[in-house]
Amino acid sequence: MKRSGSACLCGFFVLLVVSVLVIAAPTSATAETATVLWGGNVTLTENTTITVTAHNSGESYEINQTTALGALDAASESGGFNYTVSDEWYASWGSLMVDSVAGKENDPVTWDGWLYWVNYPDDPMPMVGVNLYEVEDGDVVTYYYGGMSTTPDNSSMVIRIQVHVQSPAFWEGEVTLIENATVNVTAYNSGESYEINQTTALGALDAAAEADGFNYTVSDEWYASWGSLMVDSVAGKESDPVTWDGWLYWVNYPDDPMPMVGVNRYEVENGDVVTYYYGGMSTTPDNSSMVIRIHVHVQSPAFWEGEVTLLKNTTFNVTPHNNLTANYTINQTTALGALDAAAVVDGFNYTVSDEWYPCLFVDSIAGKRAAGMEGWMYRVDDTLPPVCLNQYDVEDGDTVTFYYGGWTTTPENSSMVIRIHVHVQSPVSINETEYRKMIPQPVNVSKIHYKFKVVDEGWAAIWTNEILYVQEKTKYSIAIYLDRAGYVTSVDFERWGFPTTEIPYDLAVRSLDKLYP
Repeated sequence: MKRSGSACLCGFFVLLVVSVLVIAAPTSATAETATVLWGGNVTLTENTTITVTAHNSGESYEINQTTALGALDAASESGGFNYTVSDEWYASWGSLMVDSVAGKENDPVTWDGWLYWVNYPDDPMPMVGVNLYEVEDGDVVTYYYGGMSTTPDNSSMVIRIQVHVQSPAFWEGEVTLIENATVNVTAYNSGESYEINQTTALGALDAAAEADGFNYTVSDEWYASWGSLMVDSVAGKESDPVTWDGWLYWVNYPDDPMPMVGVNRYEVENGDVVTYYYGGMSTTPDNSSMVIRIHVHVQSPAFWEGEVTLLKNTTFNVTPHNNLTANYTINQTTALGALDAAAVVDGFNYTVSDEWYPCLFVDSIAGKRAAGMEGWMYRVDDTLPPVCLNQYDVEDGDTVTFYYGGWTTTPENSSMVIRIHVHVQSPVSINETEYRKMIPQPVNVSKIHYKFKVVDEGWAAIWTNEILYVQEKTKYSIAIYLDRAGYVTSVDFERWGFPTTEIPYDLAVRSLDKLYP
């Protein structure tokens, strides 16, 4: 009976093993070296799920991110490779099988396929499907290709995933801190105010609180002795004087050691991750009941930062400092137009060079001139544009940043920065000169529908060299005069039969839309 029972158990074991492509462990490993397709770290968040779709059925499954399959999913995103799963055995065992990784598919003839092992060779091979195995912080999940005698050591293809499991964050996001800027905080227990650098761990919390709308309090109980402020509560969660549980912080957990200074004294750097978490001395961000994770972006203080309004279909003129006989007409809604508008607002000057025309380059701003391998560069919304600043058309809401330095310089580490927040709008009115620039040329008079007859809100060819647009309800008229080739020689605006220098912008757009019906 025992043998019969063992045989049944073994049969079940073999069926389960086949369902997850986990074959009984071999008795020995060879000395061959495995080829690692990808190896690296992934971070998985507790109580978070991902959705995977079985390639064979098209069915979607929601699985915990903190599973062996969740680790593969995170690794594929980080490493840029693909994978597929099959739900062939899901109805029977609830297991998904990894069917291919990076284009390497399971072989139905040789039974070679993708297997997995957690903490090889120290722990035994898992006996459940990849979607059912819950990983822990510090686990190493290894996927490898082969058959019954294959191990991660002699497999032809291996993926080795170092797992970091973290608690879900009460809040997680990005903040921007400005060098040499300060914030003021008031200790709730004393009412005293303190000016601290924004580029501190406490400055990061202050920026996060402002971004998300939660509150926090600090205590200066130890300030006289240590110069340190303590975070006493966040989002209403207060430190517990009985259990000594409270708010701790860690910068770049777990890679860097825990800071040994107060939150108001720790200077963060660009790219740091500041984690605030609630608990006691044995608590970490991984097992804390409440976590705030702040991704820090540190940038240089701007020489000037502000908003400008640029008008569509409006131009301005610039003369390059190296070629004083030249004069260029530039659209106002360009990156150079944004700089020109900012210079007008703040009163600083700038110069451009046409050495590489049709590209114009900023040669100096506020007296800071290009020298050697350093000069003025620009970005739009943190992206380095592929065209010259006089050719780049900005959009409403763009941020244009000019910054000084060399090829490795960024706005974050530049010694001088101008940050321009752009608002683009249509002008209220337009004059004859600007209207003329908007006319598509040459004008083909033969395409004008009406001849020698004035019509309401339509173009009429009055003569071979004149076309006329009239809007009866406003009594505006627009006359365009042309040469024989159809190019504009002049434009005249009238209202009530009298000359006027401007017309409404929307009328100008409407008239040109109807130029060729």
